[in-house]
Amino acid sequence: EIAWNPDNVHLFVVLEKGNLEIWDALIGKRTLKFTSVGTAAWSNDGKKLLTVTSPKDDEVDEPAENGMFRSWEMFSGKLLEEYSLGKAVNSW
Repeated sequence: EIAWNPDNVHLFVVLEKGNLEIWDALIGKRTLKFTSVGTAAWSNDGKKLLTVTSPKDDEVDEPAENGMFRSWEMFSGKLLEEYSLGKAVNSW
Protein backbone atom coordinates (compact mmCIF):
# COMPACT_ATOMS: atom_id res chain seq x y z
CA GLU A 1 0.00 0.00 0.00
CA ILE A 2 1.37 3.40 -1.04
CA ALA A 3 -0.27 6.83 -0.66
CA TRP A 4 0.95 10.35 -1.37
CA ASN A 5 0.36 13.02 1.24
CA PRO A 6 -1.79 15.96 0.05
CA ASP A 7 1.42 18.08 0.20
CA ASN A 8 2.74 16.03 -2.78
CA VAL A 9 6.11 15.72 -1.03
CA HIS A 10 5.62 12.90 1.48
CA LEU A 11 4.32 9.40 0.97
CA PHE A 12 3.79 6.38 3.13
CA VAL A 13 4.48 2.78 2.23
CA VAL A 14 3.02 -0.14 4.17
CA LEU A 15 5.51 -2.98 3.88
CA GLU A 16 5.36 -6.65 4.79
CA LYS A 17 4.85 -7.57 8.44
CA GLY A 18 3.00 -4.33 9.20
CA ASN A 19 5.87 -1.86 8.90
CA LEU A 20 4.95 1.60 7.63
CA GLU A 21 7.51 4.12 6.44
CA ILE A 22 7.01 7.80 5.65
CA TRP A 23 9.32 9.15 2.95
CA ASP A 24 10.23 12.68 1.90
CA ALA A 25 10.39 12.50 -1.90
CA LEU A 26 12.34 15.76 -2.22
CA ILE A 27 15.33 14.49 -0.25
CA GLY A 28 14.77 10.78 -0.94
CA LYS A 29 14.94 9.75 2.72
CA ARG A 30 12.72 7.95 5.19
CA THR A 31 11.55 10.36 7.89
CA LEU A 32 9.46 8.08 10.15
CA LYS A 33 8.77 4.39 10.69
CA PHE A 34 5.82 2.71 12.41
CA THR A 35 5.26 -0.96 13.23
CA SER A 36 2.15 -3.15 13.56
CA VAL A 37 0.15 -1.29 10.90
CA GLY A 38 -2.57 -3.02 8.90
CA THR A 39 -3.57 -0.04 6.78
CA ALA A 40 -3.27 3.73 6.90
CA ALA A 41 -4.62 6.99 5.49
CA TRP A 42 -3.67 10.66 5.50
CA SER A 43 -5.96 13.32 6.96
CA ASN A 44 -7.43 15.74 4.40
CA ASP A 45 -4.93 18.44 5.36
CA GLY A 46 -2.03 15.96 5.35
CA LYS A 47 -0.93 16.86 8.88
CA LYS A 48 -2.06 13.59 10.49
CA LEU A 49 -1.74 9.92 9.70
CA LEU A 50 -4.40 7.42 10.77
CA THR A 51 -3.20 3.85 11.25
CA VAL A 52 -5.35 0.79 11.79
CA THR A 53 -4.30 -2.53 13.26
CA SER A 54 -6.29 -5.71 13.54
CA PRO A 55 -5.99 -8.46 16.16
CA LYS A 56 -3.04 -10.76 15.83
CA ASP A 57 -3.63 -14.46 16.37
CA ASP A 58 -1.11 -14.62 19.21
CA GLU A 59 -2.42 -11.47 20.95
CA VAL A 60 -6.17 -12.10 21.08
CA ASP A 61 -6.16 -12.15 24.89
CA GLU A 62 -4.79 -8.59 25.10
CA PRO A 63 -7.70 -6.14 24.73
CA ALA A 64 -5.49 -3.21 23.72
CA GLU A 65 -4.40 -5.10 20.62
CA ASN A 66 -7.86 -6.27 19.52
CA GLY A 67 -7.96 -3.70 16.73
CA MET A 68 -6.64 -0.18 17.22
CA PHE A 69 -7.19 3.10 15.42
CA ARG A 70 -4.39 5.61 16.02
CA SER A 71 -3.93 9.20 14.91
CA TRP A 72 -0.34 10.47 14.59
CA GLU A 73 1.19 13.90 13.99
CA MET A 74 2.79 13.51 10.57
CA PHE A 75 6.08 15.36 11.09
CA SER A 76 6.99 14.32 14.65
CA GLY A 77 5.33 10.90 14.84
CA LYS A 78 3.64 11.93 18.11
CA LEU A 79 0.60 9.81 19.03
CA LEU A 80 -2.44 12.11 19.15
CA GLU A 81 -5.38 9.75 19.67
CA GLU A 82 -5.92 6.04 20.21
CA TYR A 83 -9.18 4.11 19.95
CA SER A 84 -10.07 0.48 20.62
CA LEU A 85 -13.39 -1.04 19.59
CA GLY A 86 -14.85 2.43 19.01
CA LYS A 87 -13.93 3.71 22.49
CA ALA A 88 -11.22 6.29 23.26
CA VAL A 89 -8.31 4.76 25.13
CA ASN A 90 -6.03 7.80 25.21
CA SER A 91 -6.49 11.25 23.72
CA TRP A 92 -3.93 14.03 23.98
